[in-house]
Amino acid sequence: LFFNDTATTEIYTEQIVGSVRCVQETGNNFLEFATVVPSKHFFGLGERAFTFDFTNGVYSMLNKDQPSKLENGTRGNNLYSFHPMWLAREQSKKYNVILFRNVNSLEFTVSDADSERKRLKFQVIGGILEFRFFLGSEDPEATIQMYHQYVGGWYTPPFWSFGNHQSRWGYNSLEKVKAIIHQFDLFDIPIDGIWSDLDYMVDKEVFTFDEKRFPREELQEFLHSRGFKFIPIVDPGIKIKNSPPYICLLYTSPSPRDRQKSRMPSSA
Repeated sequence: LFFNDTATTEIYTEQIVGSVRCVQETGNNFLEFATVVPSKHFFGLGERAFTFDFTNGVYSMLNKDQPSKLENGTRGNNLYSFHPMWLAREQSKKYNVILFRNVNSLEFTVSDADSERKRLKFQVIGGILEFRFFLGSEDPEATIQMYHQYVGGWYTPPFWSFGNHQSRWGYNSLEKVKAIIHQFDLFDIPIDGIWSDLDYMVDKEVFTFDEKRFPREELQEFLHSRGFKFIPIVDPGIKIKNSPPYICLLYTSPSPRDRQKSRMPSSA
């Protein structure tokens, strides 16, 4: 795909998305396409603990709770989040961003197209092959701003969130939270809010709150007495008991038991 201004015949992007191939192999079904990046250097395609420059190799992309992996160019070493976009500089010295707008798990392979360019081959397990091109200038920040405007920009946090916060897995009761805050007071360490991981949930099930371990009225009274903030995380993972990891199921509506447990209205 070429984008150019017919009035000036100036080519805005030299990146080409080649033909799409549907691959059906034993145990593997995926869509495959490739593109050549007009530079040896491109940035993005996170999240991973890695250098800015990609070396040749195979890289995975899917959302998963795995914070401790170091990327080494072999599959399975990605971290939490999923960002199928990359920034590259054209031969014209202009920077462009390409977003592959797809939420399915995928892998991409980096190889040498020639001495000056890299080749990206994507293999994705499904979905629509939709691409968004952000054709920028010689200023990479301006191009990134175009991308940010499309995805919604940055969230403006409330003023209190700039205070001193404490967060850790394992604060599994209100008494434990109080004990931690007491230690901060004892050593005169300022603290304005404390974060709870999945510990506040009922059996780690999303949309639930365990009022046996975190009595609601007692928690509210404690927070208000100190002008303190308690922030429970929102985990998008839907728990499926006795199932293998990464299983994909069609989720319809919560059961009456789940509605009662999580205090969800029937229309939620």
